[in-house]
Amino acid sequence: MLELNQRRILVNNWHVLPIEKIYQELLTSKAGLTSEEARKRRRRYGPNEISSSKKRSVFLIFLEQFKSPLIYILIAAAILTYFLKHKRRNISLIEV
Repeated sequence: MLELNQRRILVNNWHVLPIEKIYQELLTSKAGLTSEEARKRRRRYGPNEISSSKKRSVFLIFLEQFKSPLIYILIAAAILTYFLKHKRRNISLIEV
């Protein structure tokens, strides 16, 4: 087994280790885990699943776009160019 400080270094660098070293560190083999070991790890760490997140509506996603100050700057610029009769610039600002 690797020392604690070596583990910290290798946490993000598993790709540089030889496969046998990875098997050793993860306490597994090329054949994989035994059924009993898989049950133990599932009990300890939980199922290997991606947690589902609550879906957001398209309308809420649209409204979240207005959290950025840049949006307000673009809207103000579009309104200003509209009143200054710069139609080409206005169209390009609205498209953004």
